[in-house]
Amino acid sequence: MPNNLKEYRIKKKLSQAQLAVMVGASRQSISNLERSKQTPSVYMSNKIGEVLGTTSETLFPAQIVNNDEHERSKETSE
Repeated sequence: MPNNLKEYRIKKKLSQAQLAVMVGASRQSISNLERSKQTPSVYMSNKIGEVLGTTSETLFPAQIVNNDEHERSKETSE
């Protein structure tokens, strides 16, 4: 699912490696997040949002929607 991470990272003039150091992740993790090969944890999406000056909802809109839907389905099945 597409996200806005690369766009915001480039706007801040950061390399994947620089962003990775700032958020305590590997460069490969940032690459995987940008290509939607990996879904960020809530902690990581919030941390990236802080560094890039935006919200996790703005960076990862599809993942947030999917996580919300997953939580609602768990609630209804209990």
